[in-house]
Amino acid sequence: MMPVRLSPLLLLSVIAVLAVLTSGFLWHRAADANEALRQANARADSTEAVIKNVQYTLKIFNDITQGRADEKERDRQEGETRRTALRNDLQGDRCAVVFVPAAAERRLLDRAARDRARAVPGTTGGNPATHAGALPAVKR
Repeated sequence: MMPVRLSPLLLLSVIAVLAVLTSGFLWHRAADANEALRQANARADSTEAVIKNVQYTLKIFNDITQGRADEKERDRQEGETRRTALRNDLQGDRCAVVFVPAAAERRLLDRAARDRARAVPGTTGGNPATHAGALPAVKR
């Protein structure tokens, strides 16, 4: 068997074709990799934006919750201060410790409920005692 001898020009042509095909293939793969990287970066940016929005929303909720807790504590302290001041002001006043008769109390509460119902727009009238603002009679 006789060895096959290729001409240098043919060998150079084959190598050149293989080099062009390989570079084309690698260029195409690089373009695909760049597109995949761009999409991954876009997803990461979108995810980061969502996470930042969630964190900001949670911060707002926490601020509101803390503000409401502070307000409740302030109201509690102010109420206690008012009760103490009222107790001190009424100390020794005989009328301050006498109970109001139930019938008089009911009439006063009904009147307050009617006045409140007239002051709140959008009420439909009816029995003032059924309104949310009506105070129940104190049972003794």
